[in-house]
Amino acid sequence: MDLFLLASTAANTAAHAVTLAPPPVVAPAPAAAAVPLWNATSLSALIGAGSALTVMLIKDGLLEWAKSRRAEKLSDAEIFQRYLGPLADACARLMWRNKEIFLDDRNAFLKLSTLPANFNAYKRLSTLYRIASLIGWIRGMDLELSALAAHNPGYVPPIATQIAVFRSALADGPDVERDRLVQLCQIWSIDITQIPEETLAKVAIRVEVKLHALIAHQNSDLKTMLAKKNCGQEWVVIELAKFVSKELGMKRVAQDAASRSTDKVMESLAYREALIYREWQDAIGDAMIDRDRDSPRKFRIIGFAAFSDLIAKSEHLWFQVFATSLDDIDFEQPDRRDFRAHQLRKIANAVAAMVTAIDQTAATSPYSPEVVAVAGKLTDATL
Repeated sequence: MDLFLLASTAANTAAHAVTLAPPPVVAPAPAAAAVPLWNATSLSALIGAGSALTVMLIKDGLLEWAKSRRAEKLSDAEIFQRYLGPLADACARLMWRNKEIFLDDRNAFLKLSTLPANFNAYKRLSTLYRIASLIGWIRGMDLELSALAAHNPGYVPPIATQIAVFRSALADGPDVERDRLVQLCQIWSIDITQIPEETLAKVAIRVEVKLHALIAHQNSDLKTMLAKKNCGQEWVVIELAKFVSKELGMKRVAQDAASRSTDKVMESLAYREALIYREWQDAIGDAMIDRDRDSPRKFRIIGFAAFSDLIAKSEHLWFQVFATSLDDIDFEQPDRRDFRAHQLRKIANAVAAMVTAIDQTAATSPYSPEVVAVAGKLTDATL
């Protein structure tokens, strides 16, 4: 009995021990080999991108910042000196083209009918590019001067007078108004020989305003009125004759005489000009310049291809007027009503004067004696 009880107790204790024993620890399976996060190719690409970004930051950021800091310490005269080189070059290039036109009599390329057509179209376009490039360099210099931290508004560049004359040659048309008044007085036999030039200039401006007011009264414009016969032309001429006589303090032109002069007056009013007003010059200049990060100057001139696209595609009025400003100027059989020939002559004179001024004022002239000699001849020929 005791033996049986002892055996039973031992068996129960063994079973309980088995029940409470912790589960066997299973050894984990060997881990798979870890995949590296960056392989050699990725690391190389990362380094390359980082290098490119660093170069970009240095070039476009730090260098531009350093450039701006240096610019703050520059004077107006130093900015002008930076633009003197390209200004001088632009003047010389335009002067050589003007030499062809006014000294060498090689101006037939201005006429649309001159062959070969493609070559002469290029010559006209390249002449426009040279004019626009000079406008652009002047605009770039003005913008950089005005942005200068220590800019002196009273600073006057050594060639400021010549630049002003060049801009005036492009923009101003008082000669047109005066010439029109003189033609009208000749048609109506009004003697103006004793009238001071200052008075003639003022009357010419008022006549111009009155002319367009009279045409507008007929619900028309000058171009339309000139193209159509008997669309109020006679009334305009009669009223204009009254106005001119009164403004000059002369005896009134007889109505029948004014009426008979209608065709001649209309013919005298038909003229061509291509004025590039000062704000238009600024707009053209803005289009001609681009930021230059690789030069001490802030700006550079766009290339001929980009300029050609501007001329061909721009919808702005200033580019449309500029694009045709040289078309069909005839120096062989001049039309006294085509004021563009006179304008081109004034431009040539202003550019030649600019070359002379640069030669005389620069510490070291950028021009050869030949260039200076041509500038003198061109000045005399275009007075």
